[in-house]
Amino acid sequence: MNILCPTDFSPVANFAFNAACQLAQRLGATLYLFHCHELGKDWSTDEEWNEQFDPLQEAAAGAAGEQLDKLRELAENKGVACEVEQREGDFFEELVKVTEEMPFSFVVMGSHGASGKREWLIGSNTQKAIRKLHINTLVVKGPISELKFPKAVFATGLLMEDQIAFKHFLELTDDLGVEEVHVLTIHTSGLFTPPQIVMQEALKDFKAIAGGYPCQSHYYDDISVEAGIRRFVDEEKADLIAISNHVRAPFKRIFRGSTVEMIVNHANVPVLSIDYPAVS
Repeated sequence: MNILCPTDFSPVANFAFNAACQLAQRLGATLYLFHCHELGKDWSTDEEWNEQFDPLQEAAAGAAGEQLDKLRELAENKGVACEVEQREGDFFEELVKVTEEMPFSFVVMGSHGASGKREWLIGSNTQKAIRKLHINTLVVKGPISELKFPKAVFATGLLMEDQIAFKHFLELTDDLGVEEVHVLTIHTSGLFTPPQIVMQEALKDFKAIAGGYPCQSHYYDDISVEAGIRRFVDEEKADLIAISNHVRAPFKRIFRGSTVEMIVNHANVPVLSIDYPAVS
């Protein structure tokens, strides 16, 4: 089992590193630290600039390599098998390549979030990562002293794909220290929102899937799905939000925003984006 932890050596990335180490310890997994040094503008036609710029690039890459080695040593001191992967180029292109070259069970990332125009135009790095990767991704917002989330919320739009994701999530509960699951769906005033009775009946399917696992279902009204999820999490003092990220709808994301990406940016607790490769 392999866990991927991208890092830019920032404080929030270090929070993710510590969480990834704990998860690797629990699973007996190998931790792969990934850093990509993004090159600047192509100045290849300007020889004078390249003579000055290349040493700076080399120095930055060297410093990053030293930081990766320090993190690897820290992981190994915790008893975690650790490898480092340092590349140059576009961060997201290289990140996708790494996940295509090797199977990973988890990605663990930190999130700075994004806001305002920046969120709608380009989003945060973590937003882009969960948009491109088809791997379960744990997004960490702050320090986690113990990787344990006793009360978890599984947010669902009641799609069939969500039921598959819910089954995947239940398989992860022991690894994440989850003791009780709250299945949550949000009713908004949209034209195409199903009637309340239909949504409440659909929630019963999730409780049936949970079997004997401690599970409660909840139906909430709010102005938006994201606002409802965050309000419920705050009221219930939940420790983790789990949400399916398997369905891709680019047109909807552009015009309405992706609920998963907005939750990743705005939630105050860790978020588990549940995704998996498409079955052909």
